[in-house]
Amino acid sequence: MKNFLIHTAYQAGKSLKHNFRQLLTKHFKDEYGDIVTSADYEAEKIIISAAKKYYPQYNILSEEAGYFNNGSPYTIIIDPLDGTKNYAKNISLFGTTIALIHKNQVLEGVIYDPIHDEMFYAKKNKGAFLNNKKIKTSSKKIIKDFIGGVANVKSKTDIKYYDKLKNKFYKYSAGWRILGSAVLDLSWVANGRMDLFILSGVCPWDVAAGGLLIEEAGGIIKQINGKKWQPLEERQEIIVAANKSIYNEALKIINK
Repeated sequence: MKNFLIHTAYQAGKSLKHNFRQLLTKHFKDEYGDIVTSADYEAEKIIISAAKKYYPQYNILSEEAGYFNNGSPYTIIIDPLDGTKNYAKNISLFGTTIALIHKNQVLEGVIYDPIHDEMFYAKKNKGAFLNNKKIKTSSKKIIKDFIGGVANVKSKTDIKYYDKLKNKFYKYSAGWRILGSAVLDLSWVANGRMDLFILSGVCPWDVAAGGLLIEEAGGIIKQINGKKWQPLEERQEIIVAANKSIYNEALKIINK
């Protein structure tokens, strides 16, 4: 499965890179400005074709194509292009992601940033890697030193609440980063570039691979209400922290 995930993500990313800054066909998916482009569909076709070829018995859940139910306990989860708005605006922060889930547990996952040629890979109980080198989350423990951010999906969350939450965290943080791509935000926490990230209104393809990456890199991923993160549940409020100290300090700020 590792070779399939890495090779397929690389091929989809290669397609995204080829189409980047080209004239794209795009349309709005909802009134909140969520869009899909021809590049999304082309990358998705590459991944789904490979999945059906090598793992025809598995279910497939993909952002654009939907759910293909083959009655299997295994599901391949796909987001062919996370950060579509960045992509359409020629901002080079986006990625493609694929994960394998057995029932409700993520077993393996990849996130590929084709512009910077960074392949993040994680396997349950085997660690997290960037271009085959093991990675760990940040060791920072003081909340005033943290680099982090808060992002929420407008169509699925209370916008006013998250505006207040962003203001709270901005006051305490040493810096603020929202990349416009959930999979890159999660990858950067796993790799120690960021210390904390809160993401709300997420779909399974936003966090399946990234959640496993966080855990295998030594970080924490939970729902803001303290419940266990659920890979297949939609509209979750997720908090991702580099370590327990940052996580506990973040909860204090949230609950003030």
